[in-house]
Amino acid sequence: MTEWVPVVVLDHPGLGEDLVIGGEAVVLLRRDWEFLFEQLKSTVAVVEYLHRVAPMDPVALGMESLRYYEIANADANATPTPMDPAFAVLAMRSASVPFLPLQPAEYGTIIRSILEDIASVPIDGSDEARASYRLRMLAAIDSAPIATRREMGETIMDWLEQVQQAPAPQVWWRFRHYVWFDRVHLILAVTNVNAPEMREAFGYLVQLRHVERLELAPSQIVTMTVGVLLQPRHDGVLPWDTTAAMAEGEIHLDPEFRAAAERIWKPIQEAILRDDVTDPIEAFRREAEESGSA
Repeated sequence: MTEWVPVVVLDHPGLGEDLVIGGEAVVLLRRDWEFLFEQLKSTVAVVEYLHRVAPMDPVALGMESLRYYEIANADANATPTPMDPAFAVLAMRSASVPFLPLQPAEYGTIIRSILEDIASVPIDGSDEARASYRLRMLAAIDSAPIATRREMGETIMDWLEQVQQAPAPQVWWRFRHYVWFDRVHLILAVTNVNAPEMREAFGYLVQLRHVERLELAPSQIVTMTVGVLLQPRHDGVLPWDTTAAMAEGEIHLDPEFRAAAERIWKPIQEAILRDDVTDPIEAFRREAEESGSA
């Protein structure tokens, strides 16, 4: 269910800054509106902030930045939420970060580029379902906590350099799983081979991890799993190709499909901490060939 918060942005030189406007809407001066986007650099983060302050008493016009820092300070000093016990079986690095940064967020150029790549893919006709699917995917990626974006961008850039050093015909993969509880499970990946079968296999991974997460925590049925795969290009047109896949809600995998996906990618309990992976598809092919010749 979609929840709406009415917001009014005022831009008029005659408005006194000590004016308090109450009501059902969040009322901001234009400079406060621009402050939020400059501070957070994320549409999802701004919307979440507005939902958060909507039930509060209104502040004087021009004082939204002060309220922001009061909330951000409280977040920074809050006791971290403990990890969901359902995920204790996974070998994960646990970290807690506040949703509202005290310092202006860095743009995270790579994440922004990924969002623009996905947004620029043409949609045939006026298929509202496909357009809605893409918007939900963009929102899920943009919901990644602000404090993690610099690290995410730096990691991706390192990977793009690493995988291009793979000696032919080797295939190298790099992975990172970001599991935010009650939010998206984001999978970032880079591989040095730009081939359709790599993209297809990555789609299998996204479906498998989504199903496994819901098996661990059925209550998180409303969450989604989004995967982003970058494959380097060498034609001078673009630095990489971006492939994105999303799984949401309850999904049932065919047993044979799941068995094959697990042989390629390993169950989540074994694989989630592995950043560097030799070509799992080739290993699966060898296993199938050996089984067929036995």
